[in-house]
Amino acid sequence: MGGILLFFCDPVRKTGCGEVRRMKKTVIFGEIKKTGPEKRGGEAGRPGEAGPEKARMEKPSRRSPAVGNMHSPDVRSPRRNKNDTTTMTTELCAYSVDACLVASRAGVTRVELCASPWEGGTTPSAATIRLARRIPGIRLQVMIRPRGGDFCYSDPELEQMAGEIRFARSCGVDGVVLGVLTPDGEVDAARTAALVSEAGGLEVTFHRAFDMTRDPLSALETVIGCGCRRILTSGGRNTAVEGIDTLRELVVRAAGRIEIMAGSGVNAANARLLADAGVDALHFSARGWRESRMRFRNPNVSMGGVGEVPEYATMCADETLVRKILKELE
Repeated sequence: MGGILLFFCDPVRKTGCGEVRRMKKTVIFGEIKKTGPEKRGGEAGRPGEAGPEKARMEKPSRRSPAVGNMHSPDVRSPRRNKNDTTTMTTELCAYSVDACLVASRAGVTRVELCASPWEGGTTPSAATIRLARRIPGIRLQVMIRPRGGDFCYSDPELEQMAGEIRFARSCGVDGVVLGVLTPDGEVDAARTAALVSEAGGLEVTFHRAFDMTRDPLSALETVIGCGCRRILTSGGRNTAVEGIDTLRELVVRAAGRIEIMAGSGVNAANARLLADAGVDALHFSARGWRESRMRFRNPNVSMGGVGEVPEYATMCADETLVRKILKELE
């Protein structure tokens, strides 16, 4: 998050996505979002388009009464996926409709729908949100982040985020994912609370902008005060395993007031270890790479202007890897 991405490729191998080249990166960017009043009545408007009236909404409660204390082993968030057989709430970071279909088939509890994987996730397109919402069996969370880079936003960017929240609500999503920081590395309480209010009754996840704060324990209290439902965090480190001690402390400090979801570098080899740290959910992308069908490939052009980003491979959610993670959590 907020760092430079460095990539290198392993040899080509076969995965659930087909022929792929796996890529590794040294720094993982976070995600961010904004909210605004919802357009009421009629068809969904475009992001940033306000309805005839701005609905006044009470700040949502941090947790639905039906959910209760999320640290209780027998009380979990509602699930709609009949294929979900795990004892841990799971969330797939999905960059496509295809990835959402993988989540539905495999039995993942939730999907965090994003665009722009090379920037760590930005707001997906209107059509992508609509198509993903039609997929049965998953709870759909939509990333609200107007750009890559840091999480300190201008007023126009915040207004854009507000419009994107309104649009997501009109599509019937279950939640939004966002994060706003001050220049001094603290959670921007006023702006975050305003976006939570804009989300109305939707679940709000404060994403890994949390890991860019100067004091995670102070940030925890601020996020709770803003009314967010959960925090996605790696414990302030590049991977959740590296930050596992902080994750444990956050769980204790949260004391059931907010969900703590561990993310970054989660895989089948460490899923049980992280679950045993007491977190409420695990977030993972299970990334694979699908080779392009292009036979002619121009070696002289990089459309993105970054040579390390592959022109002839597409990131996908590897269903085999997803199922291995879920198997470890049964």
